[in-house]
Amino acid sequence: MQVLIDREGHHYQVLHLGWIEEEQVRVYACIVHIDLKDNQIWIQHDRTEIGVANELLEMGVPEEDIILGFHTPYKRRLLESLGRSATKTDSQNSGKTFTLIHNS
Repeated sequence: MQVLIDREGHHYQVLHLGWIEEEQVRVYACIVHIDLKDNQIWIQHDRTEIGVANELLEMGVPEEDIILGFHTPYKRRLLESLGRSATKTDSQNSGKTFTLIHNS
């Protein structure tokens, strides 16, 4: 695992990086990609089991401060108009859970 932090640009990523030695296969996969912009948390990619948005909601982050950047703007508006949360996600199952901790 590798964590990439760009404090100046407000970009944060968790990567699975390395080799599967016995198969001689290179592994490179983005597990989580989050951007902070306009005082909102933009989840650009989320392959965690629970879902970063769900964890943020449980931590008390207001729903309007969480944007699912991996959905098109049209889909985000459609979910909101249907009264469904645009932040609760069914993430792809990666078998691992990561918790975002942001220190000011």
